[in-house]
Amino acid sequence: MKKISIVLFSSILALTSASAIAADNQFFVSADVVRSDLDTGVNGIDDTDTSFGIGFGVNLNENFTVQANYQDFGEISGNFEGANVSAEADAFQLSVTGGLPIGERAGVYAEVGIDIWDADLSGPGGSVSDDGTDVFYGFGGYVSLTDNVALKLEYQFHELEDTEIDTLGLGVSFSF
Repeated sequence: MKKISIVLFSSILALTSASAIAADNQFFVSADVVRSDLDTGVNGIDDTDTSFGIGFGVNLNENFTVQANYQDFGEISGNFEGANVSAEADAFQLSVTGGLPIGERAGVYAEVGIDIWDADLSGPGGSVSDDGTDVFYGFGGYVSLTDNVALKLEYQFHELEDTEIDTLGLGVSFSF
């Protein structure tokens, strides 16, 4: 897993340092409202929550971007063996997207990246924290409202050790 993370991170750095300088450096920021479905693998501690994501990136060309994001996966709560417990997680993400335009103002894309995550589980006996690095992937589509503003809809698949998190996000991005 660490080798994949190092290779992906090295690739992102290489792409941003070489291609971004040669390309038409169009940077962007984004904000998303996200529905997170968390599956902890423990009966009674699975739920959905509404959360958010923010990020920035650079369009390397018409088809490829490099992004850095913060993703809040939200908080879930449930009952495990008679005790109320809650769990929450978030991640710093580095990713690369490859896309195809559909017409002049819309397109679809696929994304692969790494989650550098942190998770907390709380219950009557106290709390436990865990962190790690895992690969995520997803796909989405966008519609450009203007030359600098686009709406996007994306679905991502995350696995933070034994916890699966699927996210559906609706967002807006601003290019400059």
